[in-house]
Amino acid sequence: MKQIKYPLVEPMFNGRMPEGFVNDVRGWSCTKREVADAAKEGKLLTMDIDMDGYGRCSLNCGHCFRRNKDFHKEKRMGREELFRHLLEAKKLGLKTVKLIGPGEPLEEPGLISFLERLNGIGITALIFTKGRVIGDDTACMEIHKKEDGSAMDGTELAAKLKELGVSILLGASSFDPETEDRTVGKAGYHAMRDEAILRLVEAGFNEFIPNQATRLAFICTPVTPANIDEVFGIYRWVRARHIQPIIAPTMIAGRALDNLKQLVPSRDKLLSAYTKINIWAIEHGVFTLEEFKENGVTPYAGGAHCNQLAVGVFLRGDGKVLRCPGDDVTVLGDLREKSITEIWKDGDNLRKYGGMYNNGCPPKEGRSFPNEFFNDVMKNVVGFESKASKILG
Repeated sequence: MKQIKYPLVEPMFNGRMPEGFVNDVRGWSCTKREVADAAKEGKLLTMDIDMDGYGRCSLNCGHCFRRNKDFHKEKRMGREELFRHLLEAKKLGLKTVKLIGPGEPLEEPGLISFLERLNGIGITALIFTKGRVIGDDTACMEIHKKEDGSAMDGTELAAKLKELGVSILLGASSFDPETEDRTVGKAGYHAMRDEAILRLVEAGFNEFIPNQATRLAFICTPVTPANIDEVFGIYRWVRARHIQPIIAPTMIAGRALDNLKQLVPSRDKLLSAYTKINIWAIEHGVFTLEEFKENGVTPYAGGAHCNQLAVGVFLRGDGKVLRCPGDDVTVLGDLREKSITEIWKDGDNLRKYGGMYNNGCPPKEGRSFPNEFFNDVMKNVVGFESKASKILG
């Protein structure tokens, strides 16, 4: 039997979301106006990117979006080449980048200098991480150094990342220790992850500032048969603590391709979870029923909409430009053959999805999202709210 245990983080919101609440994590998605203007002007606003480095990762997630760990064998871009492309993308309007790999970004010794350089050209960074390094002082002190050359512990790393304006996208797919450890392939991981949560909260990543998004998100992906019964509880827990939930079934990339049947929950369970989460979100002021009907169902249950395809691309370390990290097959171009400007202006992302605020999730639709899934969520939620309004009078 599962033993669900959350870290000791006090709730900040009691009941409904407060005035000035923003349903996003800073740097994740764009506003309707930004998406519309980007389409008119051909702007590229965000990119998922691989860092330079070795692709280190001490975990072994069965759902990893990379197929193997042989990154060091690839012919990959160095830092100077990568930043030349980022500077060119900056001229196209680039504002944010998500550091997605190729391994665990916090295990890269060059992370701090990389972030400082991004800051220097006016680009905000978001980091996908499992949090182990922040929660494990021994590991952190082996990797990260302060300006005076002394070792940096996990608490100091969290504070430094806050100082650098980073948003943290923390992997948190289960709060049952056994389930979470099994998911990442490392015994005892859950304790380091939970310590990382406490340190990120202590550093102020989930501070509430009216009309500003939080800087801490929990990445509860993939939703699988192993954690599907937890996700509604996780959603409510994080909302009360000003942490953005990013909840979705598996990407169609990497190791997941060989395990889709094992990774994808039943249609009924996934539909039930999305229905309950969206009803809760409406009733607690995350968004209104009118906004829900107008904007459609987001692929991130009860969260922000995904406009990745409308305003962004995935720049992989080997120079390939893909439509998004959730699809490792659709290549838009190669930076060793064309410039980022040419690839973006001529690519399907801008042509097909430019101006679309809610992109849905084309790589997953009909695969980890069943056919007609979003329509069925909409029917369930609108039907429930209509009945409730009649009962309440």
